[in-house]
Amino acid sequence: MLTYTLPNNTPPRSYANFLDDLAGTGRARIGLYCGSFNPIHNAHTALCSYLLEKEDLQKILLVVSPRNPFKRQSELMNDDLRLTLARLAVEDTPGIEVSDVEMQLPRPSYTINTILKLKQMYSDKDFVLIMGADNIGRFDHWKDYGRILSETAGIIAFRRPGYENANSPFPQIRIVDNPLMDVSSTEIRRKLRDGVQVSGLVCPKVEKYLTGLIGENGYESLFK
Repeated sequence: MLTYTLPNNTPPRSYANFLDDLAGTGRARIGLYCGSFNPIHNAHTALCSYLLEKEDLQKILLVVSPRNPFKRQSELMNDDLRLTLARLAVEDTPGIEVSDVEMQLPRPSYTINTILKLKQMYSDKDFVLIMGADNIGRFDHWKDYGRILSETAGIIAFRRPGYENANSPFPQIRIVDNPLMDVSSTEIRRKLRDGVQVSGLVCPKVEKYLTGLIGENGYESLFK
């Protein structure tokens, strides 16, 4: 059985122990999926739909991040544009809401700050963090990672290409067997820059909005 000693030096605990701690609270659980969504694409929304079907989540908050501390700012599309595209992508999908909460917080944006703010806003809910399995290996480098573990009702790690067989030493992090879609925002931006269609990679509304902006103002306008 996989165990992990928590940062506050409490004894090692299994994931089953952790689930027992959460049982019986009766509080609705909200999935918290933070990301740059640069831009949002079909793999993002397919993952949300999968988790809503398979997990005990009332809804998923898709939180668009203003800046990832591990990415160069110049790689990001305009904040308002990414929010608009995310809302277009999920407006016909029940159970998924787009949040701009991180846009209102001090920068750089850190997950722990987002969690604490949302717990103030939704004091009667529990939050389940959703992250890629590629983050597990460096999770202990995240700001206040121990508090992230204690302030959430668990973490769902989804498989990504190249991380199909990832394992977690943390009892609070559970890896789900989600379908894999080899789609990346980097690929989509490259296609947009080169004038290549992105149909099938993003939803039609997002594609129409992006191609309209590029046609009117040029590719570089997406980043201003």
